Amino acid sequence: MSSNDLYHWWEEPAEAERTLCTRVIRGLLSKKIDRLDCRSLRELVVKIWGLNQGDYVGYWRLATGRQSSVRTSNLKSMCNDLRISYKKLEALGVLVDRDWPINLLRPELIMLKTHILNEGTLNDSVVKTFYAPTGKASFSRRVQAQYYNNDIALPRQIQRLAEICHCTSYRMSKCKNGYCTVLDATTSRVLMKIGVPPGRRSAQRVRLDRNVSSQKYLWRYHFAATLIEEGSCSLRLARSKRLFLELGYYRGVDITTALDSSVCRKLRPGVRTVIGTLPGTVQETVRRRPPLLMSQEINHLRKLHPQPGGLRDWPRPRPYEVRRCRSGKVIASWRFAASCRPLVHILFSYLNVQISSSKRRRMQNSFRIYEKHKERKLSDAHWAAIKARINNQISSLD
Repeated sequence: MSSNDLYHWWEEPAEAERTLCTRVIRGLLSKKIDRLDCRSLRELVVKIWGLNQGDYVGYWRLATGRQSSVRTSNLKSMCNDLRISYKKLEALGVLVDRDWPINLLRPELIMLKTHILNEGTLNDSVVKTFYAPTGKASFSRRVQAQYYNNDIALPRQIQRLAEICHCTSYRMSKCKNGYCTVLDATTSRVLMKIGVPPGRRSAQRVRLDRNVSSQKYLWRYHFAATLIEEGSCSLRLARSKRLFLELGYYRGVDITTALDSSVCRKLRPGVRTVIGTLPGTVQETVRRRPPLLMSQEINHLRKLHPQPGGLRDWPRPRPYEVRRCRSGKVIASWRFAASCRPLVHILFSYLNVQISSSKRRRMQNSFRIYEKHKERKLSDAHWAAIKARINNQISSLD
């Protein structure tokens, strides 16, 4: 494992708080006092190191266990005072708030990245703090990863992955989109480090993670999570009176800068416009800008599951609607879907990955019904009975 695959405590912002093992700190200070033949901690800090009374109080509070957390900037200063490297301090087990260094190749961290890319967001902002006693203002950078979903099982999956990654704190609350899970700042910064972009996902050219494309089990988890969180499953009766099953998923891309401002103004905010109703030049602009992540996902799917007829058997992602957000951004929504039986079987095989979700169970239930009746012609009454049974099962899952 190379050094680029690790995230160390000294890469954290200066104001980030770290929890220390005061017993180890006390031992380091005692060794330093004995080696320099000092009579007390005060003599070491004030006379030998030449620090002020406030610094002595800080060291005294750590040595006596009255304080156990310090800022990253202060911890760096402590390393300089003790004449030990940042790396050695990390190896001594001084930091107890989580395991350091953080392995950026940890599978659960890559899985967490997939979920945030699908149904989450990463906020990166500067926060201004006003300290009343001194009248001074300070600025700090706040990074916060959030996950939204109305299926309670999926936020719980996020929490399980976060705990495995030694996330120190997270919280879940009800919101207008269902449930919101907020991860701690360090985990959020690590997610940014491995490629989760801040801001709107649709405005970023996110690429398929190299670990996902190179490791089969990570790819299967990534694509299964994508089908569950961004996907849709449609089971209906075709004109031939046979069941028709289609499975696919969606991704969006920001095309605001690619469109003329006059075109953007004509789109009504908050209203979805079907791609076929737009002028031909606009349609061509949209089609030239597919979501990069979706294109790479489908190319990898084709590579893993080549069909006898070649790549043409796998449908290409297509744009299907454009919407103007109230912020003025224009987002093009793209959809990939397959209804050919061999391809449907391949896509549904990914749903065997154990990701707890009521939506996943509904999709699997539709597939079982399709498999049971796919060779038969159904009457309208029989189809009505199947739909009623599906609706009852959906109600019980919800």
